Amino acid sequence: MWTPARLIIDGAQTREGVTEPQLGSLAWFVDGIEDLWSELRRRNLRGTDMSDRIYEGEDPPLDVSSTPIIFTLPAETGLSYEFTVFLPHRDPRGDPPVHATVPFDPLGIECCSHHTVLTDRKERALTLLVKVLGGRIVHEGRNDLLATESTFVALADGVVELARPVEGGSPAMQDWQAHAPDDAYHALTWKVRDLDQAASHLEASGIRIQAATDTAIVTDPGDGLGVAWGFSSELVSGDPRG
Repeated sequence: MWTPARLIIDGAQTREGVTEPQLGSLAWFVDGIEDLWSELRRRNLRGTDMSDRIYEGEDPPLDVSSTPIIFTLPAETGLSYEFTVFLPHRDPRGDPPVHATVPFDPLGIECCSHHTVLTDRKERALTLLVKVLGGRIVHEGRNDLLATESTFVALADGVVELARPVEGGSPAMQDWQAHAPDDAYHALTWKVRDLDQAASHLEASGIRIQAATDTAIVTDPGDGLGVAWGFSSELVSGDPRG
């Protein structure tokens, strides 16, 4: 998470400020970012630089350090997805890699199960995630925890859930309506070793459980930086990591 107030370019704040913390976008490191830029242009998908200016060049936009970086347009892809080249100082999984989990973690987190993006126009995101980036739809069905009809896409080392809220007044419906016509990056869900242990630790820490099923729980965003944190004892059906 970051605050837009700290992204100052040429003396100006380039992104709209926020009054409450929230999830904004997903980002990937890319090998061959020039090829990605060419494919986006071929499909008439535009991109911006860090100043939020639509870029028209043959080469991808650059950040303030002259490193290639691409932000897609929410009107075309649902969210402003970010792509850049791998920089070790931005990711501890670089050199050397860190352990994915630690044995003394009281939540028992094993990995990130999936990211949830709320949408009523999943075709926008599927064009990017599947047709451009080569992701694969691995499961479709109802998510009872969030009251959504969902499509799950395996991409790189993770899974993205494109979820359409179907119950009026549900937290997911309210979050999506607050962002429409854009999509809303709503939640991260973690795969945990023991769901009861995770729930007990959250409640003991003053984190309220907003909804629960036999295999998953989701926390109240008011207790977690505006984020609906999910915890599941199972990976998504069809997840290739399973």
